[in-house]
Amino acid sequence: MKSIEPDMGKISNPEGLPLPTTFGGKRAQNGLIDGTEQLHRRNLMARICGACHARDRVERHFQQMERHIREADAMVASTTTLMQQAWSKKQADPDNPFDEALEFQWIEQWLFFRRFRPLRRGHERTR
Repeated sequence: MKSIEPDMGKISNPEGLPLPTTFGGKRAQNGLIDGTEQLHRRNLMARICGACHARDRVERHFQQMERHIREADAMVASTTTLMQQAWSKKQADPDNPFDEALEFQWIEQWLFFRRFRPLRRGHERTR
């Protein structure tokens, strides 16, 4: 398993910001695990889940989680497009994209909903 240091301050996207992706979705080249490692970790987690749950239930869980991630990514892309429009219309200053009221609302969208929405659903019930 590839070890990644959990220091997010060492991540730098192609735009020079300490974020895992650019506002257009291009991934940072350092500090993130790649698709091969993601698949390895998913399979490892599926094996752990499979110790108690049926294989089809585990697969449905991961399919549902991946669908939620795609939906959340689409929502974040939409709000980022709106934020870029606001910057181009001078409704906010893009020099620091994290310091104005409109930007705070945008940050909440991608920081909270993209990060936690895919994880919430399966843990709301205990069956």
